[in-house]
Amino acid sequence: MNCEEFWNGEPHGLEHLRECSACATRFELQEELVWGLQQLGALTRHLQAPARVEAQVVAGFRGRMELGRRPAPAHLWWTAGAWAAGLLVTAGIALF
Repeated sequence: MNCEEFWNGEPHGLEHLRECSACATRFELQEELVWGLQQLGALTRHLQAPARVEAQVVAGFRGRMELGRRPAPAHLWWTAGAWAAGLLVTAGIALF
């Protein structure tokens, strides 16, 4: 087994760790990081952001959803009609 196969989750990974010191070191550092993040999560589980921060985040998501929303079909027809009228007026002015 090579290093790439190990990090892709191939079976028999423990054998590779015994053979490859680079992967063993990296794996150990990764395990320490996981442990530290779990400890940090346990220590900060009770903390919450102020209500104003939550309100701003929710408002930001709602605003983003409105930007991504498609206009209603009737609105599309009105927009297309306005563009067509604008083009006709422009063409009329250019020709006369």
